[in-house]
Amino acid sequence: MDVFKLEDLKVQLLWIGIFLVLYLITKNVIFGFGIFFVIVYGAYLDIKRSSKDKGGMNTIKELFITILGVILLTQIIGLLIGTAPSPEPVLIFPSNTFRPILSVIPSCSMEPNYRQGDILIIGDASNINSIRLEGKFNPSPIMIYENYTYNLGRSIWLYCEAKGEANICKEFYEHPERFVEIYGDLKIFYDKCTRTGNIQEICVSGFEVNGERYKVSPKNGDPVVYAPNPKDIFYRFGFIIHRVQFILCDGNNCLYFTKGDNNNIFDFQFGNYPFNSSRIIGKPIVRIPYLGYIRIFLGGVPLDTKECQHVLTCQ
Repeated sequence: MDVFKLEDLKVQLLWIGIFLVLYLITKNVIFGFGIFFVIVYGAYLDIKRSSKDKGGMNTIKELFITILGVILLTQIIGLLIGTAPSPEPVLIFPSNTFRPILSVIPSCSMEPNYRQGDILIIGDASNINSIRLEGKFNPSPIMIYENYTYNLGRSIWLYCEAKGEANICKEFYEHPERFVEIYGDLKIFYDKCTRTGNIQEICVSGFEVNGERYKVSPKNGDPVVYAPNPKDIFYRFGFIIHRVQFILCDGNNCLYFTKGDNNNIFDFQFGNYPFNSSRIIGKPIVRIPYLGYIRIFLGGVPLDTKECQHVLTCQ
């Protein structure tokens, strides 16, 4: 077999298989484009042969049917894998209807519990287990360090991502455990954490409400799929799957505070307002690995390999 003779259907299938394997191994999007090229080139050869055998009118007719087929296939794929991106692949089964929605962008924010390329079957969200606390939330943080008060307008972690050379950030990098963020009745604590490969980073270590302090942990609550608020940083990503670390209720107004297991800080510290139960889509009940890569191929989105290779190990 001449492996460079793309006119042969077997050669086309061979190259599609090679590109697929290379893509899964290297996570390089160029191999996804290789698959696309082989498919398009094969379609071009087929139309070219049809033009010689059947004449121009039949070729135009077949081309028209092909275009309609592609449009229909695109709609079906859109139904199955979605058009709105999200950090995780999500397959949703509403309670009374069968209407699957799948949305995939590679993210390792929930490693190692949910992995890049997973598809999640989502079930009912009426019973979400998590720490439940009573208190008020103020989205404008006050930071306390060495008895001094700072108003940075955002979390110290996010502030130092942008202004790492500031003196306060140098202190933060050296002694994160000395910094406390206050959001109304909620306090957030930092410390140094470890990723695989013995990489030291700073992450949230715990939280406190009205004197009750808790450690950040995957054991604190269920993972949920939720739709971010329209003004949130995460809104452009579509549905998010992260873990509920705690629920803060002010009377009947309850807010859900989530965090990716592999993320350094809470979702709200990135600039996403905590959400209420109306924004919860469901919680995962079944995990299917690898099938989410189909959405990655079609989207041509670069993979987040660095975060995947170095997973938080201290929580």
